[in-house]
Amino acid sequence: MNFEIITNQTGEYTREIMEAVARISGSSDFADLITIAILFGGLWLGFKAAFTGEVKVSGKWIMTCVIIYQCLMVPKSTVLITDRGRPAYNATINNVPIGLALFASYTSKIGNGIAELFEMNFSLPSDLNYNNTGMLFGANIVRDQTKQRFPTPSFAINMDNFIKQCVLMDLALGNKYTIDELKSSGDIWDLITTTYAQSKVKMFPYQINGTEELVTCENGAGKIQANMSKETDDVFENWYKKLFGKPDTVSAKNYMITKLGVSNQYLMDMSQDASEALKQSMVINAIYDAAENNASLSDSYAKSRMRDQTRKTYKAIGMDIAYWMVLTRGCLEVILYAIFPFMFLMFCLPIGITVFKSWVFSLVWIQSWPIMFAIINLIYTLETKSSLVAAEGKITMSNIDSVINQDVAYMAGYLMMATPLLMLKLLQGGIGGAGAHLSSMLTGVGSGTASQVAGEMSTGNMSIGNSSLNNHSYD
Repeated sequence: MNFEIITNQTGEYTREIMEAVARISGSSDFADLITIAILFGGLWLGFKAAFTGEVKVSGKWIMTCVIIYQCLMVPKSTVLITDRGRPAYNATINNVPIGLALFASYTSKIGNGIAELFEMNFSLPSDLNYNNTGMLFGANIVRDQTKQRFPTPSFAINMDNFIKQCVLMDLALGNKYTIDELKSSGDIWDLITTTYAQSKVKMFPYQINGTEELVTCENGAGKIQANMSKETDDVFENWYKKLFGKPDTVSAKNYMITKLGVSNQYLMDMSQDASEALKQSMVINAIYDAAENNASLSDSYAKSRMRDQTRKTYKAIGMDIAYWMVLTRGCLEVILYAIFPFMFLMFCLPIGITVFKSWVFSLVWIQSWPIMFAIINLIYTLETKSSLVAAEGKITMSNIDSVINQDVAYMAGYLMMATPLLMLKLLQGGIGGAGAHLSSMLTGVGSGTASQVAGEMSTGNMSIGNSSLNNHSYD
């Protein structure tokens, strides 16, 4: 019989585990362990019957043990592993005990099926659904595109020199584009090289093949433009490698262009090509890096400090949890598959039915997480879309910060910490006492930050932006 197990970015681990379980369950050593477990169970019930006279229990255990062995271990099956996040790790494994294959297959199908049912009725594009691309994928790549830099060191240096000597100089002289034009432009590179032609007189140092030469701003802009496409291609390839591993240059580039294009279109109503949008972000970052902007505090100390610290705390925890909770779920899922041989030995003992129920319950619990993930993914994506309405379909120097900062979205990621406890309590029949724990977890960051800032304000000990390096103390 064939059984399909659905995973999300853990297909490689699942394949290794299933192959190991198939080898273990077919070995003579494991058969000896089963014999020892049955003998131990018999001795256990023998002593119990001798002291309590409960002979019926022994007969019931023998029948249960035979049924479990004949139904869960003897029949073998073929497992088809389907990795939704990394199709390259799809695999087929033979000779897997039917007890593991059956329950792993049905629980994974039910969990993913319910999550898919939710997402089918959500308004998100399929490329942004949790089951297709993973947790928070669309919002994350839209945000991450605003952080990209030119990857080749020599190209980055040439761009930096060009911006300092040509672009910032033009801004200082005020004889071409204004700072407002630069900040509001949806295609800065076109603005500074085509709309306003670069100078044929001003020069900047340009590196090529390990040597440096002086070129005019006009010629230098042409040289940079000639290599711009290679830079964006390299970014897409490295980006894909970071997210999925095993990149093929062409497919990695096309995959990222497609996914980023869909995400930009849905979240920002952007019609601009994904490569052009990425180039725009990298040029903006290059200008900021060259100008070395150090914005001063514009709000009152207490308001800005508390809001910024709370946001950064939720961001650090939320974004970290968004990644690690998905990985943790995958690892726990694989562990539950891996311990099947050991659990089967426990099944052969008088407590086998209780242990069996516990193992199946754990499978159901771990497969219930994707339902919550799908809902949180919707919240995160819709909030990101809402926060980017003001972007008006383009990334500019004026709105790039709004692409990065999404407070409710970070909170949604932070909520993922509640998923294991919440689903466990719901499966057990209600949240009960877990409500107080969840409330404390969700309000702790904001109240802690407010208390800290209030203490600083009342004592007058206000501190922000302090740096400390290589401090030493000697007796």
